[in-house]
Amino acid sequence: TYIESSELSLLNKAPVGNSIQISKDLAELLSLSHDIYKLTDGAFDVTVGPLVNLWGFGPEGDARDIPTPKEIAQQMQRIGFNQLQLEGQTAYRMDDIYIDLSGIAKGFAVDRVAALIKEHSYADYLVEIGGELKVGGNNGEGKPWSIAIEKPEVLQRSIFRTLPLNNLGIATSGDYRNYREINGQRYSHLIDPRTGMPITHQLVSVTVLNPSTAFADGLATGLSVLNYKEAMKIAVEQKYAVLFIIKVDSGFSEQRSPELEKYLADLKKK
Repeated sequence: TYIESSELSLLNKAPVGNSIQISKDLAELLSLSHDIYKLTDGAFDVTVGPLVNLWGFGPEGDARDIPTPKEIAQQMQRIGFNQLQLEGQTAYRMDDIYIDLSGIAKGFAVDRVAALIKEHSYADYLVEIGGELKVGGNNGEGKPWSIAIEKPEVLQRSIFRTLPLNNLGIATSGDYRNYREINGQRYSHLIDPRTGMPITHQLVSVTVLNPSTAFADGLATGLSVLNYKEAMKIAVEQKYAVLFIIKVDSGFSEQRSPELEKYLADLKKK
């Protein structure tokens, strides 16, 4: 979005209703984003950018005050993935939506780099872009890769736990590092596209393991917007390996989806 000549920027600037041809990569990424949008009932929505900017988390910089209900309502009219039509490599906006793929693009790039490495017959690798990772084979000591999950604290950085990773992608989303304080009130950078408001629940970190790092990246963001019960329901029904960290009075509580429990148990047997 910060490169005016990129095809994403050209799509965002195209007149409403005018179709443009896009690359295979962008079409694939938009299609995957739509799948996660539907899976999370709109909690993951790549058109949320105007709301992110309104709350002061976008490239336009900090907002001085809390947005008014009228301002939120105005921007909500520009939100909705259902206002983007995608037919193969042809795309057009049915309304003045603004597409921002920052919640999924890093994972997509990780997958592309990992695929290139595998094409050159390297079996052991770790690819990391902006905190999203994918690994293959073993580490330099010949042991399975062990990935640290950060403890969701504001003032210091420490390890909450580690997860063994075996030929998978991994992505974590949380609201503990990126937030703003307005008049003494803390506001998360995670904006619910369905309400226009920052999230307020106690689910502070979501980590997803998946063969597709792009999918893990987008899903981790979507599940973070949902509350814990809603997010766990999706993980159980769809059999996704997910680690949830919840803020409780005594500190933090870890919850694992059944698929993550199964994955960890299977690794121990090997």
